[in-house]
Amino acid sequence: MDIYNGHDQTADIPDEIRREMVPAFGRQIKAVRHKKGLSQERLAEAAGISSVYVGEIERSEKMCSALVLFKLARALRVPICEFLPAHTCPCTHDGLVREIAQLFEGKLKKERRKALRLLEVYFE
Repeated sequence: MDIYNGHDQTADIPDEIRREMVPAFGRQIKAVRHKKGLSQERLAEAAGISSVYVGEIERSEKMCSALVLFKLARALRVPICEFLPAHTCPCTHDGLVREIAQLFEGKLKKERRKALRLLEVYFE
C-alpha cells in the first residue's frame, strides 16, 4: 500500500509477472538466509521486521516492498540483486557466468558441489 495516496501499487503488476517474481524472491531470500546460517527470527530481528512476515515472504504468500528488500539485504549483508535468480542478476555481467548459473539453478546442493569441483579441477 502506498502510504502517500492509499493506492496499492502492487495491483498494477500483471499476474504472470507476480506468479514468477514473488516465488523467485522468496526462494532466493530463504537460500541466502540458510547460507548465512540465520533463522527467520534472527533475520527478522536484524532487519527490523516481523518473523511472521519473513516466513510469508519466503513461502511466497506476501510480496514485500523495495524498502523491505533493502532491509533484508542489509541484514544479510548482501546486495539486493542476490535475491534475483542468478541468471537475471545485473551484477553478473559475463554471459558465460550467467549460463553456468542457469545450469546450477534448480539442482540439488550435492549436484552443484560436484559440478563446482569439476570446474575447479578444470581451472587449476
